[in-house]
Amino acid sequence: TVEEARSYYELVEDQPYQPGGTPGLYDWYLSKAGSMIPDRWIHAFPSWTRRTLLSTPIWKWFGLVLVMIALLGSMFAIYRVGRRVAKSQRGTSVVGYFLSLLFHVAAITFPVLAKYFVTEQLALRGNVLSSVTVLLDIVFLLALIVVVLGFGTRIAESIIAQPRIHPKGLDAQFIRVCCRLASLVAAVVVFLEGGQQLGIPLSTLLAGAGVGGLALALAAQDALKNLFGSMMILLDKPYRVGERIVTKGYDGTVEEIGLRSTRLRLLTGHQVTIPNEDMARTHIENVGRRPHIRRCTTVALELDTPAEKVKRAVEIIRGLLTDHEGMDPEYPPRVFFDEFNRDSLRIRIFYWYHPPDYWEYVAFAEKLNIKIIEALGAADIRLALPASATHMLLDEDLPQQ
Repeated sequence: TVEEARSYYELVEDQPYQPGGTPGLYDWYLSKAGSMIPDRWIHAFPSWTRRTLLSTPIWKWFGLVLVMIALLGSMFAIYRVGRRVAKSQRGTSVVGYFLSLLFHVAAITFPVLAKYFVTEQLALRGNVLSSVTVLLDIVFLLALIVVVLGFGTRIAESIIAQPRIHPKGLDAQFIRVCCRLASLVAAVVVFLEGGQQLGIPLSTLLAGAGVGGLALALAAQDALKNLFGSMMILLDKPYRVGERIVTKGYDGTVEEIGLRSTRLRLLTGHQVTIPNEDMARTHIENVGRRPHIRRCTTVALELDTPAEKVKRAVEIIRGLLTDHEGMDPEYPPRVFFDEFNRDSLRIRIFYWYHPPDYWEYVAFAEKLNIKIIEALGAADIRLALPASATHMLLDEDLPQQ
């Protein structure tokens, strides 16, 4: 009966009213609005605005457009302000970062208010009201999903704020990944439950989610490879933020380990970004985890140096390295006369410097080199210089053809 009411009305709308009838009752019913829109305002509109389009007066269509513009504009503004506040508070104040979520919570109220206005004040009717209501419910559902995702991010940042966790380290990234996955699961649950409340069958929602997930996976193959590479790095932990590594021909310090890539600050000062997919498959030399710095160098004596002076040179160098700076008793220095070269006698020196501070190691190496030169000079032991012999023949000495 309700579905056929419109066609019945069209059959009799040109007939005269019976005694006691109310002329214009139907038009009045369609144009009637809530208490916030007085009838005198409606009568003040041009007459053409009271004509109907899809059983809805034209002025209500204008009102609906204004409501939707106000809804989208307000949500856009509050999300933008919330994003700025969250960016300023992230990493500085955990409480402030959590409170920035209130902007997202406030955004949920706008679809509710818009739904109240179009239902009670604009007083839309029929299919138009049903369509607008469903659209506003979808906006509400999306806003709720944004809140769920934002809550998961803030939980992760509150955990990472602990002093023992480096904000750009592997542990921090692992926490972020876990919290994001948990929030994604919660968002999917909200989506499925909300879809059922809107009257969409669960099987349809699951099928749509499956098709959408497959399409997303195919379109984001590289991103997924990097994500799995990040998970391998998080589990294996071949390097951390702040450590110096050598990989793929690059030598630098790890600045950040993200979900997609790892950033290195090279010794030249340049920054290199390497996808985590490559980092998970390549060889990595972790210089930052070395327990010490080993130096292997040589001292070359002149080829005609007497044996006694060679022995004396070895003793001098061993004495200079006795209980040297940065020495670990488990790694004593080693000094040997080990080889005859074509133009010198070679003394090989090994020692290990602890802890592996490179600049302190270089400073100690400089002091040691100067002491060796001074001590050998005082003992009248000369260092060998690179030598070469050049033989010249005169033209008359050349064999004749």
